[in-house]
Amino acid sequence: MAEWLALACARHCSQLLRRPQWMQRCQDVHFPMLQRLKPCLPLYNVVLNAVDEKDFKTHGFVVNEKAEAALGEFFLCCALTLRPKEIEAAGDDNEQLLRVSRRVAEEDVEPWIADVQRFVSEDARGASRLATVIEELERRKAHGNPLDTANRHYWHESFSAVAPESFQILVECSQQRHDTQSSGVDGSDEARLLERCTEDVRRCEEAAMQTYGAWLEASGAPLKRDLRDALRQYGLLVTKEEMVPDDDDVPTKGS
Repeated sequence: MAEWLALACARHCSQLLRRPQWMQRCQDVHFPMLQRLKPCLPLYNVVLNAVDEKDFKTHGFVVNEKAEAALGEFFLCCALTLRPKEIEAAGDDNEQLLRVSRRVAEEDVEPWIADVQRFVSEDARGASRLATVIEELERRKAHGNPLDTANRHYWHESFSAVAPESFQILVECSQQRHDTQSSGVDGSDEARLLERCTEDVRRCEEAAMQTYGAWLEASGAPLKRDLRDALRQYGLLVTKEEMVPDDDDVPTKGS
């Protein structure tokens, strides 16, 4: 019965709740920006390598003269990638090139790095563990529409894994309703079972919404973990020991 209740919860709440905005932003902003800046990221490793070990702080690092020069090259590369028309218009005017690079640093790159670092820093270990759970559950999901009856086992396992307390409240709420009245439902009548469970979900909607909302948040855990891994690979988590060299070519002006 709990499996049918889980399916009814997913069907009902999927009409009322949408995926969190942070998941959409991750797909629409963070990963695309990372991909666009990828040719320049080896230069960011040069910046980090130029920073003295003692100058690495919890939320950044102190830039010395050598690192500052490398940082200028990095932002110029970013400007060429993100604002090629402005770089072309600047021509060989070093002052204009510097202005464009500074605007790109202040308006595009630095805000994005700060935003994405905040995003992946939230409960990183918990997100990584949750990502593993979600991926294992996804492997067990039947093909086709996730809301098909064949996936009632998937929803039951998912809610039990990521929202055990609120899902248990939903189950108990359903049981209490039927303890006081005869269900009159044949266990083999799947349509009637689902209809009855849908009625239960509507009557216990607060617990149902909490359950499905928790699943929505959890379903993005693999996305967050993958983004964190990518940032670590390119040195954007500002942890020198975690840097991994990248062999991609760095574009130069006019390439």
